Amino acid sequence: MKNQKNSLGKIIITILIFVIIILIIIVSYNFYVKKTQEVNSNEKLKACIDEKCFFVETADTYYKRIKGLMNREFLDEDKGMLFIFPNEDTWGFWMKDTLIPLDIIWADENMKITDIKEDLTPCKENPCQIYSPEAKAKYALEINSGLVNKLNITNSSKFKLNFFPS
Repeated sequence: MKNQKNSLGKIIITILIFVIIILIIIVSYNFYVKKTQEVNSNEKLKACIDEKCFFVETADTYYKRIKGLMNREFLDEDKGMLFIFPNEDTWGFWMKDTLIPLDIIWADENMKITDIKEDLTPCKENPCQIYSPEAKAKYALEINSGLVNKLNITNSSKFKLNFFPS
């Protein structure tokens, strides 16, 4: 009976030590993630085409890319959303639940503009049209409709990304 109590006590102590180690790992990881997010939140991203730059929100996760600019009622003329995909492909877009008309500019991993679609209007009912580029792209920039034409953006325009401290 005494040996069983000793064995049970050792098992409980081992489990407690294991749980404490796991908790230390979780707390350390959460601290690291928070610090990383703080550093990243101190930087902003600009997407520039020729001389015109847009302050952009990034859609760099699956969820952010799915949500995009849905349900936004307004987008400043100097703002946009930059979609960053895991690899180059012909990533398609639809305008479901997007309330403002948009222009979309796709660029490959070398920052060469691969396609442009203009004046994409909101879609109110299914099925919504899907807009895909003619060539593979790693990035897509959504800006207000009419800006591609107003700024004379073409496939030969220069596309670049700039980080800057806020």
